[in-house]
Formats: sequence, structure tokens, C-alpha cells
Amino acid sequence: MEISKKELKSIFSQQRKEYQRYLGIAVENFTDQVKTVAEILSDLQQQLSVLRELVAINTEDIQVMKTDIHFIKNSLTSLTPSGSIWALRVKYPNENLAPR
Repeated sequence: MEISKKELKSIFSQQRKEYQRYLGIAVENFTDQVKTVAEILSDLQQQLSVLRELVAINTEDIQVMKTDIHFIKNSLTSLTPSGSIWALRVKYPNENLAPR
């Protein structure tokens, strides 16, 4: 069976149209997936930014607490003649819980 040039051109033309349709759909699907990934990445970057801000705030709060604890420790130490905060003994109902 022989195919004429005209029939061959017609077959190729039809296949090319089908292939172009397929590529159009594939490109559209790929574009949608890239947009989805970009949106997810943007959300993750915003969350990371918020977490960094929270860590910075917490770090500042920890530094303030350290300073406060140091001040309290120095204040208590200055109240005892021996210079030890453990000299300020508290009566504990359960001696097992008392600091040593």
C-alpha cells in the first residue's frame, strides 16, 4: 500500500496539531504546578520570617530574665554574712526537697 504525498502531508498535519494540543495542555499543567509551588514557598518564607522575629523577641526576653536573676542573686547574696544565697535557709516540710 502506497501513501501519496498529499495523504502523508495530511497525516503529518493532523499529528502536528494533536502534538501541539498535547504540548499546550502539558505547558498549562506545568505552569499551574509552578504557581502552586511558588505560593507554598511564599507562605513558608512568611512563616520563617515570623519565626525569626519570635526567636529574636525570645532571645531578648531571655537576656532580660538573666539580668533579673543575676540582680536577685546579688541582692540575696548581699543579705547574708557568708555571701552565699544558701545561707538563707527556708524550712521545707519535706527535707528531701530542700536544696543542698
